[in-house]
Amino acid sequence: MSTCVQGIVGKAYHFIMNLFIALPPCGLWSFRGLLDMINVMTYDYHGYFENYVGHGAPLYASHYDVGPINVTLNVASGIEHWLKLGADSTKVNLGVATYGRSFTLADLNNRKPYAPITGGGLAGPYMRQEGFLGYNEICELHSDWTYEWDDEMKVPFRYKSDQLVGYDDVRSMTEKVLYANSKKLGGIMLWSLDTDDFRGLCGRAYPLLKTIKENLK
Repeated sequence: MSTCVQGIVGKAYHFIMNLFIALPPCGLWSFRGLLDMINVMTYDYHGYFENYVGHGAPLYASHYDVGPINVTLNVASGIEHWLKLGADSTKVNLGVATYGRSFTLADLNNRKPYAPITGGGLAGPYMRQEGFLGYNEICELHSDWTYEWDDEMKVPFRYKSDQLVGYDDVRSMTEKVLYANSKKLGGIMLWSLDTDDFRGLCGRAYPLLKTIKENLK
């Protein structure tokens, strides 16, 4: 592929070939040696597009995850899948998101994973999207919501009344970077800067991005 591209535009150019993907489709893995980076989109595992509560990017599985598919819907399983296929760990980047997936609960007394929902959470003032809240919206506008840390999945939730959001904060982002270090991955891929707290209204500016930079080795 790289030879084909160079034949079109000339050999004076060097191309960096990146792949943004969750799981390798059939036929794609045959040219993995040509890739400079594999950016694994280890987020959006769950969301209001399902009919139940689920964190969008759990680092590990929960005991609520039952069945051969559900137990794999987490960051660690996604990365391990690529490594078991023989991917060069130094080319693999772990994907993280600076937003959360939100829900409107069907039962105020049931906020556990796989709890029934009636739809996505209410839209925030910046992104204006049902079922989606940027980290900046969560930290600025929902600081009075109850905070819960899930120590199995290593991720936080916030909730108030029938509204619940699962997202990444400084603590969970640190956990993911340390995991990437332990697997000797190439780095972290972040989506996206515009939903980090870039104005520093909740503390220092770009807290998630800076957490990645400070912990990545």
